[in-house]
Amino acid sequence: MIQVDNIHITVPGLSESQAASFGKQVAERMAVHLAETANEGSSVVNQLNLRVTMPEGMGHEEMADHIAMKLVQQLSMK
Repeated sequence: MIQVDNIHITVPGLSESQAASFGKQVAERMAVHLAETANEGSSVVNQLNLRVTMPEGMGHEEMADHIAMKLVQQLSMK
């Protein structure tokens, strides 16, 4: 089981409300990807830092999905 207690995402150029909405999109997509991986067992990850570079012109929904997939991949490897 993977449980995320807190997620902090920095995306330059977003207003506070846009950033909050974007963070919610990432969290929702993480839930979908986590359900798909259905990792057995559990472990504790105190902190995970992930730097992702997005292709120019990528939309917010695509970015949210890409970030969520990368986070789940990293968490699944722990």
